[in-house]
Amino acid sequence: RLYYSIIDIAANNGLGKVIQKSIPFLTDTLDYGKLTANRHGNGQDWWIIANEANSNRFYKILLNENGLGIYNNQAIGNTIPLSLGQAVFSPDGKIFASVGGVDDIQGNFLSVYNFDRCTGELSNPQQLNWYDEITGSAIGMAIAPNSQFIYVPSSRYLYQYDLLSGNLEVSRQIVAIYDGFQ
Repeated sequence: RLYYSIIDIAANNGLGKVIQKSIPFLTDTLDYGKLTANRHGNGQDWWIIANEANSNRFYKILLNENGLGIYNNQAIGNTIPLSLGQAVFSPDGKIFASVGGVDDIQGNFLSVYNFDRCTGELSNPQQLNWYDEITGSAIGMAIAPNSQFIYVPSSRYLYQYDLLSGNLEVSRQIVAIYDGFQ
């Protein structure tokens, strides 16, 4: 579920005050930890993307001067299994990525999409699934400031993928290996 709160930012001498909290907005089951926002192409509004659990459907929420509204939803690519993870936009706003680790049997999942900041449309899905023995699950990631590389860790390796390569799987490189130091 997705909730929101209303805050008066001018109250308490600019410190703010919660006016209403935990207002239900979306009552579907959403994937864990994969809620993220990106500035709209108009420079004022914001896109908020949330993945429905065990699905390939994304809710696209538009935040503007009128408040929150579900713009639409879109089914694209393969089903993303329910998992702990993270979703991010690239610094230039053109890439939406989601990573999650399910377990030692199902492994890790990375999904990358092109994103249109004006229409909110996702396109060109690239989805990878991998399993590293003795490494555990990937639940975080980072995209380089130049928006070209995405970094995804396991408990043993740090992987780099080239977002401009056209083929994520082929572009994967191990850029660091955990040496066991504690």
